[in-house]
Amino acid sequence: MSSPTSEIRDGVVIIHANLSSVPGDIGMGLVDECLHVNFGSGQRRFIIDLSGANWINSTNIATLIHMQWRINQSLDPSAKLVLCGIGDRIKSILVIAKLTEAFETYDTIEKALEAFTKTAPAPSSESTRS
Repeated sequence: MSSPTSEIRDGVVIIHANLSSVPGDIGMGLVDECLHVNFGSGQRRFIIDLSGANWINSTNIATLIHMQWRINQSLDPSAKLVLCGIGDRIKSILVIAKLTEAFETYDTIEKALEAFTKTAPAPSSESTRS
């Protein structure tokens, strides 16, 4: 089984869901845990890469909604969660569940990263004093 992996690019945490090799509920739970750990360490900008998934169920959708809720509750104006790598099957599930308005979606990680450059800049990890 391959667990979700994450990386930070341009101040954005990219979580590669890798759901194709893990049972869906367990995999999405691991993705949520990965977001939780990064959120706890001060990260507020996330991309969930679902390119390794060809199906999500209602539990997975509930987990995604919970992640989005957590990000929206943040007082940080640069906080954001977007999804990328969504295939036609998952896209149709989001349409049927009427969740297309709840999540920003992009075809690729690169396109998702561009969405963050159009919003508030990433918080600096260094403080400067005059």
